[in-house]
This record gives sequence, C-alpha cells and structure tokens, in this order.
Amino acid sequence: MIVSTELNYTQREPCVVALGCFDGVHLGHTAVINQAKEKADSLNVPLCIWSFAEPPKRFYAKETVHLLSSAKSKAEIIEMLGADVYISVKFNANIAAVTAEDFFNNILIKNLNCVAVVCGYNFTFGKGGCGNAELLSFLCKSYGIDFIPVQSVNVDGEAVSSSRIRGYILNAEIERANKLLGRPYSIVAEIIDGKHLGRNLGFPTINQRIDENLCKPANGVYLTRVTLDDACYFGITNVGTQPTVCGRDIVVETNIFDISANLYGKEATVEFLKFIRPERKFNTIDELKTQVNRDIATAKAMAAEYKKSTE
Repeated sequence: MIVSTELNYTQREPCVVALGCFDGVHLGHTAVINQAKEKADSLNVPLCIWSFAEPPKRFYAKETVHLLSSAKSKAEIIEMLGADVYISVKFNANIAAVTAEDFFNNILIKNLNCVAVVCGYNFTFGKGGCGNAELLSFLCKSYGIDFIPVQSVNVDGEAVSSSRIRGYILNAEIERANKLLGRPYSIVAEIIDGKHLGRNLGFPTINQRIDENLCKPANGVYLTRVTLDDACYFGITNVGTQPTVCGRDIVVETNIFDISANLYGKEATVEFLKFIRPERKFNTIDELKTQVNRDIATAKAMAAEYKKSTE
C-alpha cells in the first residue's frame, strides 16, 4: 500500500476514491471502504483512501478530540481492508481555505484521476464544510463519474459514530464501544519500566503509557487480550493512577496470564474486552492484594467465557 501525507499527491492511474476522516475505522467507515473496494474491483482499478489525519473539529474548535486509533493502527486497518493508496492529510489553515469546487476539481479530478467517489451520506468537504453529498453527487454527474453515498450503519438501533464510541470508552462501556467498532478497542505502546508494585505483590505486570492524543478508557480494571511477538495472551489491566500508592500519572498496567518473561522495550497491543470494576483506593496494601486476587479470578472466568463465545 502506498502511504502519503501530501495534499497534492498525484495518482496517474484512474482509481476509485473513498472519502472520510475514518477515525477508528469503525463499522460505518468499514462499510464505506468495503463499498469502494467492491467498486474498484469491478472496474479493475486501484482503491485510494483520502483521509484527514485528525478530525477537523480539532482545528476549528481547538478542543480536545481524542482519537480512536493511532496513525499506525489506522493505516494497518485500512491496508487490511484492501486499499492500494492511503492519503492522510493534516487538517490546517491551508486546507481549510480550499473551496468544495476546488477540492473536487484539483484533488479528486486533476490529482487523483478518480473514476468513482464513495463517502458516507453525511460527508462534508470544502471551506466551512459547505460541500455535502448532494453537491458531490452533482459534481460527479457533471464529469460522468460514479458517485456512491453509503447510508448510516446501525447496531441495535443506534447509528455508529466515532463520537458515540468515544463516549462509551470514556464511560467504561467497553463492550458497547467494541460492538460499534467491530473489534476490541486497543492501545499499542512500548512496555516501560514501572514501580514494580505488581511484582512486589506477586502479580508481575507490564506498564505502558497512553498517547495523549488517544481516547483513554475510564479508570478501572478490565479483562484484556495482549499481543506480543505475534502471540496472544489474556490478562487483567488497570488503567489509572494507582491511588493506593499515591500515584499521579495515568498508567496502563497489565498482568498477563501465563507469561513472566522480561518484556521491557517490546511493543504490546492491549485489547480491552470487558470492564470489571472502577479504580479505587484501598486502605492497606493487603486489601489491595486481596482485591487483585479476586479481580484475576474474575478475569480468568470471563476469559474462559469469551473464548467460548468467539470459537
């Protein structure tokens, strides 16, 4: 897959273009990309994904909009979905000033040589977001280009959206978030040296820090699945500040079942599967140790059920 961050990336061969921010590449985004892939295959041309690196609202409102996937994870998922070219452009003042017509004429037609455009029904583009699916349909028709709008994807009666998924993650409704994502929410980060609290309590752990740009699961204890060196293990993960020992920084601390190797410096993917309990401060270390034993027993029982349900 060709990856570019250039606004004026040039695609010589005709292609089908899928448009969207695709933060998290959730079920709604997957529907758009799958539809575009089907069209590209039918025309025997490459599939090009044109995307923003971050939601435009982060630029306009200057607000914190935490992402559902890192740039690396997003690219990997998009590649797995069959993209041949992936363009991820940083949203800035220059691109904010591009009119809808200029975006269509200069980027889609001149630069990308597109023969079909696919996007979500509520996609907006151009200066001030004035372009919409209706305008895009009109512009495509004037050039004899196929336009395919993809309708909202609903799960259990609610529309899938990045903002809804963020809300579920922040409120510890991780199973609901995963259902809308179409896969477990995960973080990918290097294993760092910690306080060795878990090891001292008899529960060796790996420690990771969450990128400040990513959506952080609510503080608490979770059943997780950890991928290390292409092998998968279940574990129990605490997200929080370790209040019993007066911690301050947010840390992701995971006790991996059935492994005790030295893992410092390795990269680990931690998938959040089920929420067990909120983080709390204990009066003594012994109380904490007792609760961790209970949590591990709970997590192992959950893991057994999870394996049965996914076999």
